[in-house]
Amino acid sequence: MNRFAFALLGTLVTATLAASDFKVENIQEPWRKKGAAAYEIQGNKPEKHALVFAIRPQAGAFYRFSFQVNTDSACRIAILTTQKGTASYLFFPVKPGTRFATTYLYAQNDAPIIGRLYLDQTEGATCVEVKDFKVAKLTEEELSGNLFPDGEFENATGADFLKTNSNNSKPVVGEIVPSPDFFAGEKSLELAFGNPGVENKLATHYLPMIPGKKMQLKFWAKSAGKHKLTVIMNTIPRIGTVHKGKHLFHTQPFTLDGEWKEYTLTFVPGENYDAIPDLKCHLLKLQFFTPEKGSGKIW
Repeated sequence: MNRFAFALLGTLVTATLAASDFKVENIQEPWRKKGAAAYEIQGNKPEKHALVFAIRPQAGAFYRFSFQVNTDSACRIAILTTQKGTASYLFFPVKPGTRFATTYLYAQNDAPIIGRLYLDQTEGATCVEVKDFKVAKLTEEELSGNLFPDGEFENATGADFLKTNSNNSKPVVGEIVPSPDFFAGEKSLELAFGNPGVENKLATHYLPMIPGKKMQLKFWAKSAGKHKLTVIMNTIPRIGTVHKGKHLFHTQPFTLDGEWKEYTLTFVPGENYDAIPDLKCHLLKLQFFTPEKGSGKIW
């Protein structure tokens, strides 16, 4: 059972991506290849050292970036993609240990996408290994299914899809914990808010969004006592550097209590690209926060 699920509803047109349509073309020193789709960099290195890759996309298609990261200290990995001179940024705050990174990209046209994966913030990391680095085009079935990795929170990768809203590598409120009282599975995502030094607003990485198509978020939750949880669907500009027009911004408050319940948020983004240019990126992120000033826990 998915405790947390986000999906696009409706018919979509997709095609198959050949394996040759994604390729790491340049491994800039001191990055070095360690095996099939595995790379390593040692020492605090600046942005100019990158893994350079290329995608030959299909216009209007969504792609999933995924890779495993092993690091000896907190750091932030960035992916800069450029298509027809337009730059887009993806950021992955990474905690020490083994982590799993997943995010999505939309191809506005069929021009080649050139990407650079590099260390954006090292914060003391001296050895970073990237493994199983791949890009895959989403099928219609995948777009209509759960786009959140590990929606059951059973294999610990789901928490890595969540980050601080400010994209830094500071501690987040989300942690996978045992949850024996839920009627399916053994683990839950715990949101412990109100702690000093921990950012209370949690965000996902980018998820696919199609203007005019229905989107649905479903999740099971409970809290220690009665607490409010606010969910925001938001397009933060990630294309270019200057924002114009309005943001897509949809807010839904929920009131939780000590009983497990399923909550649903359904939303159809409009198609007014002139008023909301952010719609062109076809991506959004979900944000979760509590407006309460005190401390508490939500699962």
